[in-house]
Amino acid sequence: MNTKSQSISFQAIVIAVLVLIVMIVIWAIFTGQIGKTSKAIRNTSQSSIDNCKDDFNGEFLPRSECLEVGIVIPGDFNQPANQVCCKKV
Repeated sequence: MNTKSQSISFQAIVIAVLVLIVMIVIWAIFTGQIGKTSKAIRNTSQSSIDNCKDDFNGEFLPRSECLEVGIVIPGDFNQPANQVCCKKV
């Protein structure tokens, strides 16, 4: 029995997805979104430190010291090596 399906092929779906990705990249380049994104990435480290201090009223301490005086705020705050964002209780 020879049955032919009328569905779209997997290869056509892959090509359509790749074309869509290329179109999004071209759109980002021409609308200036790439520049905004790279600027945001550069400012991430300072805003992460501010988030620990401002959002959580915390400071960077070694983990063992933090566990004695407060609680560890989970997350990546671009903290110094072997330190965590700690909120004193």
